[in-house]
Amino acid sequence: MKYYKLTISGQDSADAKRYQEKDVNLAIQEISQAIALDEDDEINEN
Repeated sequence: MKYYKLTISGQDSADAKRYQEKDVNLAIQEISQAIALDEDDEINEN
């Protein structure tokens, strides 16, 4: 299993800026796609 790390700058209880929310959502989508591809590769290998 691969691990992914996302670092977000800011202070506790501070609201995220819109661009930060977009960046986080994009990172989540990219990680989800990578996980799906990894799972497909594992299925095809077996």
